[in-house]
Amino acid sequence: MLSSGHFDIKEIKNLHGTSSRSDGQSDHCITRLSKLGESITESTLTSTDIQQERYHQIDIVTKERCYFQTDRSVIALEAGELLWSHKDYHPTLLNMTNAASLLQIRFPILQAIDLQLCKNFELELLYGKVFRLTVKRAIDLQQFLQRIEDIRAEESVMKDIALEEFKLILRRLSQYKNHTETVSTPVIAKRKACYQAYRMVAYITEHFQDDLPIEKITSNIGLNKNFAMGLFKKVMGLSLLECITSIRVHHAERLLITTDDDITSIAFASGFSSLSRFYEVFGKYFRDSPKRYRSNYRKKLKVSTSNDTT
Repeated sequence: MLSSGHFDIKEIKNLHGTSSRSDGQSDHCITRLSKLGESITESTLTSTDIQQERYHQIDIVTKERCYFQTDRSVIALEAGELLWSHKDYHPTLLNMTNAASLLQIRFPILQAIDLQLCKNFELELLYGKVFRLTVKRAIDLQQFLQRIEDIRAEESVMKDIALEEFKLILRRLSQYKNHTETVSTPVIAKRKACYQAYRMVAYITEHFQDDLPIEKITSNIGLNKNFAMGLFKKVMGLSLLECITSIRVHHAERLLITTDDDITSIAFASGFSSLSRFYEVFGKYFRDSPKRYRSNYRKKLKVSTSNDTT
């Protein structure tokens, strides 16, 4: 389960209502942009290295038209259209029409594992492709926006339901083969490195609950340890050890809020070698102890359920 802390969602609006040129090029005075609303976060990653992790970015136009710069050209998106990208290839928002607005959704690459996206789609994104999709062909735009509003809600039950539905929406959008357009050209020289990094992530995802030394991961794909570590860091923006730790701690978070298992069992079931190490990592990621985190979550859930029945 992805908690709301794994999504950063911002609304961007045209602050002054100035209109862009019809060719999509910005005038000398570029439209000022206002980011409205709070990022949806219940937990914050505190490590600088972790915050440098690569992330998926979805820019979806919710009203009128927005213009973006990709490595190919300037493109215009209408309401209901979106650009999906990640790594170092995020398109640049250039301008917006009078009352235009868009949502910018970000989530870490590693947390996308839980979304079960189409593997080919995910790998092509890692190569550097930017995809142009349309919500209108996959789901109704209003339903998409309603899920966003529900995620912003205070009620824990509605928020959790909305998150699960939102995950399904993103998974459906990733089944892109019959309704997508590529709007950027990936760097071909990096394809092999990206593929090798992707294989390492896949292996970690399957074996994170086990004792998992770096040598075991790198030997599985037939690479020298030091070479593989450098390659992974360059492609993914975090080290192999940080990747393993992130997957483990978020698995533990899911167990904390969805099971009644004791904390010691959760720690070892998530691949941590000691309880002290688990407490250290969990506090670093969620700024709380596992016990308090679970307690606070359940208090919110209880209040939300109580409100729904009154």
